[in-house]
Amino acid sequence: MKYIALILILFSFEAYAAETECHPYIPVESQGNADLLAMRGVTCFEEGKYLQALLFYRQAYAITQSPLLEGGIGRCLQELGFPDLARQYFLSYLEAAPAGTEAHDKIRQRLQVVEETLSSSAVEVKVSSTPADARVYLVLEDEYWEEIGATPLKFKLLPGKYRMILRRPDFQTEEVELDINADPTLSEHSLKPQDQAIQTEMKWRKAGVITMISSTPFIAGSAALITLGQLSDDPDKESLYQTLGIASGALGLSAMMTGVVLYLVGSSPDESTTSIHLTPSSVGWSYSW
Repeated sequence: MKYIALILILFSFEAYAAETECHPYIPVESQGNADLLAMRGVTCFEEGKYLQALLFYRQAYAITQSPLLEGGIGRCLQELGFPDLARQYFLSYLEAAPAGTEAHDKIRQRLQVVEETLSSSAVEVKVSSTPADARVYLVLEDEYWEEIGATPLKFKLLPGKYRMILRRPDFQTEEVELDINADPTLSEHSLKPQDQAIQTEMKWRKAGVITMISSTPFIAGSAALITLGQLSDDPDKESLYQTLGIASGALGLSAMMTGVVLYLVGSSPDESTTSIHLTPSSVGWSYSW
């Protein structure tokens, strides 16, 4: 009986440890449990894994729009270095949560810190697109996308380098590198229709395939010439064949590499990519090709 009790205690401890560790896996049967997701988010936040905490809070928020979760999302965004986004969630929390509580006072204090940061350090960024109404995302670590809003759009970022994504139905997705300094930033974009983009990509790929196919006779000829040189009894012919074989091989390999580069140029950065999108109300996964 002592051994059975010990085993049960060990199993209970492991189960408790699993719930109190920032583990990204949630069993399928528990993925609709907002309380469990929120608790896992708290654990991740306490371990300093703010992005993982943000994911759990967002998943829980998609199930139940609790003001406490808005506060948690804001805290994660603040720690990840996005004070303007954090400010929106703090304001939303303060509007919905009852005043006079300890949590309300803490969020108000954090809002004050965020507003001071925005006033002293953040830089205004304006994003526009033609056509308008393109969804704008910032790429966080591990290829997570944080949705900012739709163009035309104005928000603030701390100085630094960022990756920004613009997406609109029927148009090519555009990725932009932002280098934010002390001056306001204006980012304007003319989105290409998807059909035109696909046609351009197909032309590059076709050129790449033709170039790669054209390189094969040179590579095959190189092997044949080197073999003939090795079989020849005449030293002069052997040297000539080997020289021609090496030159033919070098030309063939160069053409092959050029074809590969052309084909890759024609491959859209959106093709065969996976990403996780974070929006104010959901977490989603997408596969693009």
